[in-house]
Amino acid sequence: MSTVRALVDAFATRIAVGYAPAVPLLHAAVAALRAEREVSHGTVPFVMTGQWIADDLWDDEGFRAVLEHADELARRQGALHAVYAQLAGRATTAIWSGEFDRAAACFAEADDLGPAIGVPAGDTSRQVELLAWRGLEAQARAAADVAITEWDAHLGYAILGDHARHCLAILDLGRGRYAEALAKLTPGFRGDVIAHGNRALPNLVEAAVRAGDRDLARAALDRLAERATASGTPWALGMLARSRALLAADADAEALFREAAEHLTGTTIVTELVRTYLLHGEWLRRQKRRAEARAQLQIAYDSFAEMGAAAFAERARIELQATGRRARARTAVPDLDLTPQEARVAALAAEGATNAEIATRLFVTASTVEYHLMKIFRKLGITSRRQLGRALRER
Repeated sequence: MSTVRALVDAFATRIAVGYAPAVPLLHAAVAALRAEREVSHGTVPFVMTGQWIADDLWDDEGFRAVLEHADELARRQGALHAVYAQLAGRATTAIWSGEFDRAAACFAEADDLGPAIGVPAGDTSRQVELLAWRGLEAQARAAADVAITEWDAHLGYAILGDHARHCLAILDLGRGRYAEALAKLTPGFRGDVIAHGNRALPNLVEAAVRAGDRDLARAALDRLAERATASGTPWALGMLARSRALLAADADAEALFREAAEHLTGTTIVTELVRTYLLHGEWLRRQKRRAEARAQLQIAYDSFAEMGAAAFAERARIELQATGRRARARTAVPDLDLTPQEARVAALAAEGATNAEIATRLFVTASTVEYHLMKIFRKLGITSRRQLGRALRER
């Protein structure tokens, strides 16, 4: 079966028949996209379709693999629209991993390409998720407004508007504004957009439980249970166990939280693993098990603070203080004096890319890359590429 046929069959079954019957076809489509060597794979439809299918399956490994494959082909062809699309996808995987600086570097590279394909310079409409996780409320709302009013309402790109609303709900959850998050997530639950609809389900369960709407929480959990069980990926099963814990009786919740963490530990979805520690810690505190709560909440606070998830870090800090442990709000570490281009070169070099590969990615010469690296080493106080990863993590 051709890759195109696999994609069409998967999507048609997903839409016309249902999620569970489509799962084997969705998995087959991801496998085909990972193996496809044809030129057509470098086009925008293939890049976007691969992301949506893997996202719909909660398949983080497949998501990354499809994007890496698409990136290689798109750059070889000079297909700038496809490169732009996959950069947004690569930023998403970085956000999931809690690597916000790497995500920002992907968006900066996309911003450089934008004007060449008709996207205005400085358009942040695709960055709402990163801004929300960083707790940058004004910027996140401004970016979401562009996604909703311009791309969705005026240009008909509804999926971007739906995604923006979901991301603002993540910001609300970090701030503890559960009713507001619920209001943003409920329309998406009814619309059930492929990929985004599934990923929003655990957030809807949490928002509904905390806002006191247990009927809606159970309805979201029922849909999540059907789909996560059918998918069977560690990410899906981890989100299911965590969501069940939020609605479970006290006697059952403990085991479900631990099951969720065990599943998510086997994924690259660090942000959701840390949220699981936070929710478990909050539950333990309400059970008056303060010492155990502190252990979970300390991990959550330290992890969120380290990755720069400001809103969730503050939520964890407040909970930690409620257990009797002082936790001062951390001040942000000033950025090193790297230009946006230097930051992109440094991130790619830290990932193991050669000068020639970096030059191809950034559409510059290898000598320009070498020049940037010399400046980067001097600014970071290091002498080799082997030290880059650690130096960037310690920024």
